[in-house]
Amino acid sequence: MIRTLRVAAVVCLAMVGLSSALAAQASRDALMAEATRLGHDNQAEAGLAVVRRILAENPNDVEARILEARLLAWSGRNDDAGQAVSVLRKQHPANAEILILAGDIAWYGGDVAAAHRRYQRALTLSPDHGDALQGLARVEAARKRRWRVDTGLDVSRFGPQGLKEWQDSSLRVGYALSDDTEIHAIGWQSHRFSLIDRYVEVGADHRFLPWLRGSAAVGMTPDADFLPKRRINLGGAVRVRDDKGLLDATWLSLDWQRSAYRSGTVSVVAPGLQQYLFDGRVWLTGRVLRVTDENGKPHPGYETRADWQALEWFRIFGGYSNAPETNANVTAYTSSRFGGVVVGLTPDVDVTLSASRGDPWRKTVGAALSVRF
Repeated sequence: MIRTLRVAAVVCLAMVGLSSALAAQASRDALMAEATRLGHDNQAEAGLAVVRRILAENPNDVEARILEARLLAWSGRNDDAGQAVSVLRKQHPANAEILILAGDIAWYGGDVAAAHRRYQRALTLSPDHGDALQGLARVEAARKRRWRVDTGLDVSRFGPQGLKEWQDSSLRVGYALSDDTEIHAIGWQSHRFSLIDRYVEVGADHRFLPWLRGSAAVGMTPDADFLPKRRINLGGAVRVRDDKGLLDATWLSLDWQRSAYRSGTVSVVAPGLQQYLFDGRVWLTGRVLRVTDENGKPHPGYETRADWQALEWFRIFGGYSNAPETNANVTAYTSSRFGGVVVGLTPDVDVTLSASRGDPWRKTVGAALSVRF
C-alpha cells in the first residue's frame, strides 16, 4: 500500500512538472508570436521588449536571439543587429536561419556582395529554403549578373623527352537566360606537335527541379589535325540525399561523350558521385570512365577530386586520375596528379592557379580568370 502511494505521488509530481513545462512553453511561444507580430506592424521596439522577456528567462534560446537580431534590423539598428548575428554565427556556423538573417542585414545595409555570399552559403545547408531562394533572387535581380566569362591558359612541358611544349588557351562565355537555364559558347586553341587546332562549342545547362539538372553541348574543329572533328556531350545529375552536418548532400551523375577524330570515333560513358561534407565546406567527386577507343576496344578508368572551401574567398582542390586520353588521334592511358587554388579577388572575379604532373614526363601549369557581370 505504501509503495503504491509513493508511486502515485511520483506520478502526480511528474504530471505537475510536465504541466508546468508545457505551460511555460506555451507562454514562450505566445510571446514569440507577439514579438513577431509587432515587428511586422512596424513596432520593432515594442517587439524587442517582448522578446527580451523570453531571453531574461533563457538567455540561450537561439530562436529568440535570432528574432531579437531581426527586430534590431527592422528598427534600423543595423550595426547592433550585425553584432548580434556575428556572435550567433560563431556559435552556430551551420544554422541556415542565422545565415539568411546575416544576408538580410547585409542587404538592408546595401552590401549586396555580402548578402549574395550569405544566401548562397545558406542554400548549401538547405538547398530548398524559400527565404534563402527569395533573398538570392532579390540580390541577383539587383546585381543583374547574367554574364560569365572564363579564360585560361595551360602550358605543358615534357622534361628530358625533348618534345616541344604544348599550349592550350580557352575562352568560355556563358549567359543565364533565367535562374534555371544557362547557354554557353567555348573557343579552345591548342598548339601541339607543331600544329594548331581550334575547337568551338555551344551548349546549355538547365535545372529542371531543385534536385534534377541536365546539360547538352555540340562542338567541332575545322580542318582538325589532332582535336576532335565533331563532338557531342550529354549529361545529367540527380540529388539523392539532402541531409546536413558531417554528411551533407549527395549527387549522382551520368555523362556521355562521343568524339569523331581523324583516326575514328571515341566514346566515353562516365557515371559519377559527388558528396558534400561538413555543411558544404568540403566536397568529394569521383567518376568511373569507360572509354571505347577508335578501334572499338573498351578501356576502364577513373577520376577523383577533393575541394575545400577554406574561406568564403579561398578554395583548395586536388585530385588524381588514371584514364585513357586521346592525343594525336591515338587513345592511351595517362595517370595524372593535380591541384590548385581558387582566389576570389572580388565577389565577381576569381583567379585559379593549378599544376599537374602526368606520366611519364608531362608537367602542366595553368592560370584562369573568371568574371561575372
